[in-house]
Amino acid sequence: MLIVYPGKAPNNDGLGRGIPGGGVEGVTMVNEKVILRLTKEESLVLLEWLAGLDSVQAPAFDHPSEERVLWKLRGLLESTLNEPLLPDYKDIIAAARRSVETDNM
Repeated sequence: MLIVYPGKAPNNDGLGRGIPGGGVEGVTMVNEKVILRLTKEESLVLLEWLAGLDSVQAPAFDHPSEERVLWKLRGLLESTLNEPLLPDYKDIIAAARRSVETDNM
């Protein structure tokens, strides 16, 4: 299972237990669940890119499961972020792109 936390991820697993560290910064694995920590800006940029796949004639997927995973990720982001529904979304995504582009990661 993949859990994406736009913004700051919680510091526990929802049951009051700490999430163990390890792995790459921003990625944690707990009980066979991969937890990705993305900033809101990163989440918006990723969502916009995933939505852009709709306009591509035939995205290059090697296996149907790849498309399915990307659709699931898009759904998770769409159900979490409310910015795409705001009237100034184009400005919001432009600012998010600039922020991610200049982030030193």
